[in-house]
Amino acid sequence: MLFYNPWFAVNSRGEIIVIDEEKITVIYSTGESKDVMFPDPTENNVIDQCRMDVAVDSNDNVYAVRWLNKRRDKNGSDKKDFELCAYDKNYNIKHVSVLDFLGGDFGHVKITVDKNQNLIIMLTNWNDQVYICETTGKLKYQFKRDEDYLRSLSISNNKGIMIESDDLDAVQIRSTEEKLQQCYIKDIAVRISVS
Repeated sequence: MLFYNPWFAVNSRGEIIVIDEEKITVIYSTGESKDVMFPDPTENNVIDQCRMDVAVDSNDNVYAVRWLNKRRDKNGSDKKDFELCAYDKNYNIKHVSVLDFLGGDFGHVKITVDKNQNLIIMLTNWNDQVYICETTGKLKYQFKRDEDYLRSLSISNNKGIMIESDDLDAVQIRSTEEKLQQCYIKDIAVRISVS
């Protein structure tokens, strides 16, 4: 089962993976923990960084996104990027990718992985796009969602992307091919699930 919550995820072994500014921490069911440092940024001139989100796929691979602010040149111009770090189930680094398609404007990025295991889905709360990527960070395609503020992101049992509306009154379920599958009004959904 896949879980999504800000800054932590749980894998199939019950290990809790917490993202911090410079590392992920794995908390085992025994209560012991292990720190796994982020790899060095792709450029050496990082002056600031911020954790964004972490997700785990059904094979227990871990995906972490961080925002990097880099000093670009002697004039002091900054370059900002979002970076994806992918780890295998034993927390060894698989690859690091700069997510150029997100731009660099600071904003929170939420990620999750669908059950196909070949896609990582990223949504940001500072624009109205949904990005469908390979787990390497390569953009496959993107589509526009109805609102520009993201409150919640999940994957349904039918592999749909579940996005809560900005006004908190509805949940949209979209396919990864951008088709709107269903739209639920929360009050109705709650009444149906209680009865």
